[in-house]
Amino acid sequence: MPGCAAVGCFNSSQKGFKMKRFPKDPERRKAWAANLHRKNWQPTDYSVLCETHFHPDMWEKKDIHILYM
Repeated sequence: MPGCAAVGCFNSSQKGFKMKRFPKDPERRKAWAANLHRKNWQPTDYSVLCETHFHPDMWEKKDIHILYM
């Protein structure tokens, strides 16, 4: 997996960091890219950011239902 897309960040999954792909939703992807403040840069389907650029409260909570038999 590639390294983090944030300027000056050299974290990667090989270094033990969790990497998050840019969202597929165009509006969310645009917002993520804008927050990087990289001039003339567009994320690809393979662009990622490492976990250090997110606060734990930023992640969507998904309900997980486990069926026991």
